[in-house]
Amino acid sequence: MSLASETKMENEILNIISDCMDEPRMVIIGCGGAGTQIVSRMGAQFRGIPRIAMNTDMTGLGYVDADRKVCIGKSITFKGDSGGFVEVAQKCAELAQEDIRSCLISKDVAFIIAGLGGGTGTGVAPVVARTAKGLGLVTFAVGILPFSAEAVRRQKAEEHVQDLREAADSCITLDNDALAKFGSDIPLARAYAIMDSMVAKIIKDVTDSMSRSFMAVMADEILSYRSEAGFTAMEGQTLVGESFGVAAEGPAPMAYPQPSDTNLVQAGGIFQRF
Repeated sequence: MSLASETKMENEILNIISDCMDEPRMVIIGCGGAGTQIVSRMGAQFRGIPRIAMNTDMTGLGYVDADRKVCIGKSITFKGDSGGFVEVAQKCAELAQEDIRSCLISKDVAFIIAGLGGGTGTGVAPVVARTAKGLGLVTFAVGILPFSAEAVRRQKAEEHVQDLREAADSCITLDNDALAKFGSDIPLARAYAIMDSMVAKIIKDVTDSMSRSFMAVMADEILSYRSEAGFTAMEGQTLVGESFGVAAEGPAPMAYPQPSDTNLVQAGGIFQRF
């Protein structure tokens, strides 16, 4: 096959994939006070992606906007906060596995957002990430470190951030100290808006990258399958569905793989359906 023919075939394959592939089913989960506030302020930036606020504090949940609010650990905190105790928050999450699973089932990708250094987000986020991975989801976590001036919270965050890194497939840490470059007199609302936009950009960049990776891997696999099975391209033939040219002595045509055939974690872009 000539280079021009192969390039043309690649473009046709990508067009087919673009038309027929399912979009990955995603969910954004904010854990704890800071995480739920970020999810709330995202508003409708990510249409079609459910935003879930998860906290032990029922009162705090009342002030956030989300597609679903989940109050966990009611038998432990009696709908109050975790008091800054990471172990308490972790226990609340472990006892709420059914609720957490219900937020993740039938999804492909989970974005987990938490402010670190308090109690609830720090303890809950790793449990949510591990549960998501256990269900086969690709799991991205965004953890936000408090200002260095918040000495106790900062120390706690640095002690526990590794828990989140180990639990998620990928973890990005944002540091509130980076906001200092905007000046010490930056209004609090403005600081929150900057951090929100950073989190939103991470999610958007990841979703865009996934789509490109998915299509590239699919195109490579299809061309590889054709080569291994003995397919040849027919000049002037349009590649639609399974209308492949077949070598005279080659085997029967092979249906090109569907998005459900390979796991994203293994192939770097393919989504496993459940």
